Amino acid sequence: MKYLLAIDSLPIATEGLKRIFECRGFKVIEATTTGQVSWLIEHISKFDVIVSEVILHSSDNILNLLSHAQSDGMDYPTVIYTSHNEPYILRQLSGFTFNSAVMKHESLQELYNSVECAIRGEKYISPGFRSMINSFEHTNRLLSCKSIEILTRISDGDSNRIIANAMNIGEKTVEYHRSLILKRLSCRTMTEAVCRAIKEGIIS
Repeated sequence: MKYLLAIDSLPIATEGLKRIFECRGFKVIEATTTGQVSWLIEHISKFDVIVSEVILHSSDNILNLLSHAQSDGMDYPTVIYTSHNEPYILRQLSGFTFNSAVMKHESLQELYNSVECAIRGEKYISPGFRSMINSFEHTNRLLSCKSIEILTRISDGDSNRIIANAMNIGEKTVEYHRSLILKRLSCRTMTEAVCRAIKEGIIS
């Protein structure tokens, strides 16, 4: 029997995964918090695959926990199974090793493919997740990392001087990036630019 760890802050989601995969011969263990995940990883020696949402509760950083487990040698095949389609999600995943990725709105066959490939040690990226990657690459072409950081600080209410000091750059450089942001996002005001950036997932 294969063991699957289902991680999601919504019990209805883990229960759904349990129903889906127990019909296919898996023993499914559910977890809705990082505390539960930490205990299960410590006390159960081997999972054949982990299926995890990217974001749990705001105070629960599941990717940090799983990354720590990987660095400790507990390198379980992992499937990212998420409803979040904002491009900034990929930034959170950039330092995390996963085998497969699929969006929750996609077909069960895509989910099955993701899990089976992960167990075999293969990579599988579903069409829906690939679309999110393409969107992320598009936004990266629109704005540089520095512009995104400045825009994020603007959204937090920081002044040009505060931004310049924090990033160790001149205020004129901040002004240049503000102008560039408005131009690249086709906006007239920074408020409009921040709103568009949040809507498109450039910043969170």
